[in-house]
Amino acid sequence: MNTPIIPVEPPSDRAASPAPSAPATMRDDLLRWLLRFPLLRVEEIAFLAGVSRSRAYARLSALQDQGLI
Repeated sequence: MNTPIIPVEPPSDRAASPAPSAPATMRDDLLRWLLRFPLLRVEEIAFLAGVSRSRAYARLSALQDQGLI
């Protein structure tokens, strides 16, 4: 069963703000994607964020530990 992936563009506010550290940027990206599309699978989140699935799982686990998701 293939679930279609709808192509979307990430928020464009990145260009206006200074570049924070990489982990904070990834955290913000994951939170933005989940806010906009709460039913994304980890595989889709990893693809959209440009990271491996294991890295996405680790970041999501950290976000859960912080109480953000």
